[in-house]
Amino acid sequence: SGKTRTAKEIKAYLEEKQEMNVHVVSDDILFEEQGKSDAYKNGHIEKITRARVQSEAIRFLSKKDIVIVDSLNYIKGFRFELFRRSQILQTPRCTVYQQFDVDCCLEWNKKRAEEDEKAHVWDEKILKDLHSRLEIPNGTKRWDKPLFVVQEKDKPLAFLDDLLNVVVKFEQLERKGEIVKELSDSNFLYAMNEKTNAIIKTILDMKSRTMKGDLVKVHPDSEERFVYPMRVSVPALRKLRFEFIKITST
Repeated sequence: SGKTRTAKEIKAYLEEKQEMNVHVVSDDILFEEQGKSDAYKNGHIEKITRARVQSEAIRFLSKKDIVIVDSLNYIKGFRFELFRRSQILQTPRCTVYQQFDVDCCLEWNKKRAEEDEKAHVWDEKILKDLHSRLEIPNGTKRWDKPLFVVQEKDKPLAFLDDLLNVVVKFEQLERKGEIVKELSDSNFLYAMNEKTNAIIKTILDMKSRTMKGDLVKVHPDSEERFVYPMRVSVPALRKLRFEFIKITST
């Protein structure tokens, strides 16, 4: 799709225009030995792959460094996690979406294999599957904005000055003390974790003395009562807790 070429152009431009270190976290580098297809060949391995990419990105993330995540980033939740990390550290962020036609990608992939037998190319089936699950970035969502869209015809990249302004403007505002914390994110998440954990503990403590249909109060700060269900499992409660935090944080 030209994603890695775009990442290299962004890196070169930023290194020329400002003094911060620029790091690229790339699938090509992280999974050079096993190949990219093997890193995404099933759901379990995909999770491990995304965790490794995220860990590597967070390792470099600071107010003195710029991190370009040259990975697939095709899942909204993954982009959201990186967005949250940047918020906690109060660093600027943006999303660059490389628009592409899947048939063209398949053709380029095939051509690359023909030109270089040692090249790590995508398995066609895996590539099609990943494309079908792509969650396209949305510039109205705060974890995707500001959003820059790149098309194959965009040579040279027209948005680089705007992208640089995202970094420079943030630094200027920070020096002036004009950055306002969005809901004091770290405190908000901490409080949300504490309260939801307390609710889960209360529900589990009730299991031995509560019957199905009883009206129960699950938090001391609330007078609202709920009908106690017949079966309550820890995994189900944790799943509901995670979904609730995700919804309230967006």
